[in-house]
Amino acid sequence: MRQLAELSVYNPVDNPFHDANLNQQFKWHKKSEKDKKAGISAAEAQARDIARRQEAKDELERLNRRRAEREAEMALREEEEAKMARLQESAQMAEWIAKEGEFQLEQERKRSIIRLKERRAKAIDFLSLNLKYANPQNDEEEEEEDGLDAAGLDIDLDEPYTILDVGVLVFFLSLLEMYSDVPRISI
Repeated sequence: MRQLAELSVYNPVDNPFHDANLNQQFKWHKKSEKDKKAGISAAEAQARDIARRQEAKDELERLNRRRAEREAEMALREEEEAKMARLQESAQMAEWIAKEGEFQLEQERKRSIIRLKERRAKAIDFLSLNLKYANPQNDEEEEEEDGLDAAGLDIDLDEPYTILDVGVLVFFLSLLEMYSDVPRISI
């Protein structure tokens, strides 16, 4: 195709090859002579050339189809790989977000313990302490990390409704998101 396009820009009058027969189909004269010597008629040679051209054309079509199939398979494979990479990245991101939430909750618990130890606790700290002792977990390590017993704090656990007053409720609403992962207490 490209050769035909290159040849189409030349005309028989002005061409760089100085060929007066530029628009005519090229013939192999030596091949024709060889075929005559072999006893092959011009019609048989022409039929053989047509068959050979058709065979070459069919082969080119097969090759083009196969290339198109390979490209389609490659595009499908790349799309599938990209989809798997996105899924894997999404799973990893979800894991990071979950770890981030756990980390933030743990940091808030530690801040709460520090405020309790330093006797500058907020109402949310008392509420979380009540929740901790109302729903005890048998984690001795967590109790050792708290250090509340070692600090010698005398903590009287009040009913949660006595901690809450109207002024503190607005503050609690902002902090509820941090404690949304706290296990629910069934009454």
